[in-house]
Amino acid sequence: MSSVGEIPSWVGTRVEGLDGRPVGRVEAVQIADRAACPTGLLVRLSDGSRALVPLQGARRGPGVVRVPVH
Repeated sequence: MSSVGEIPSWVGTRVEGLDGRPVGRVEAVQIADRAACPTGLLVRLSDGSRALVPLQGARRGPGVVRVPVH
């Protein structure tokens, strides 16, 4: 199980698609347990939707993460 200390602070992080299109901001990390969600972090966005932020392949910069959007 991952401890919270191993996970960067995601609250307030802007989420964009790989094309740079805005998706929302992270309001809360809902699952930060690698045993429960081994491929990424389940986050709640500012519009109330949820997104899976992959631990591999997400491009994180200062205050922004770019993820595949389906």
